[in-house]
Amino acid sequence: MTFIDIEVGKASLDDVPGILAVQKENLVPSADQNALKLGELAHKGFLLHPLGSQELEEAFADPDNLVLVAKNGGCVCGYAITLDLLNWKKIQPAWEGSVVAPSEAKRFLRENKVLYLRHIARRPGFDRCGSKVMETLISEAGALGYGAIVAEILQAPAQNRMSTEFHQYHGFKMVGTIRESEVTG
Repeated sequence: MTFIDIEVGKASLDDVPGILAVQKENLVPSADQNALKLGELAHKGFLLHPLGSQELEEAFADPDNLVLVAKNGGCVCGYAITLDLLNWKKIQPAWEGSVVAPSEAKRFLRENKVLYLRHIARRPGFDRCGSKVMETLISEAGALGYGAIVAEILQAPAQNRMSTEFHQYHGFKMVGTIRESEVTG
């Protein structure tokens, strides 16, 4: 376990290379997804869908999106990328129709200001970094008037158990599922 002094704040375009490096450390390469050692993945957090430089720059361009970065000694050690749910629905128009949830949860998503958590990741060894990023994200989202934050966490074929436990620790509750075959990326 690494004990470090981490500062979390809004990211800038200068942070893109650091964000991409952290993403790469957490990404399961698409060529390996069919040969995943499911048991190993269940006990570590991971990302499946990479974001490119252009997608990051577009996230920065929209003031409704919130991109946070955690730094230790000026080096990026974690990040979170969120989009206003309305923006996510523009990128993934089939997303809302793929949500399997109680009608009150679906109504809440339609009628409230909701933030979609696209990515949250940290460098291995920076154990409190993810929590610091999430705590800042929750605080910033509330200050911006968001009533909820939505995250998708893979449950099959590999269960992202570490991510599920991390989100539950920070107050997230599972309210539905996604029919993944209808949504990509």
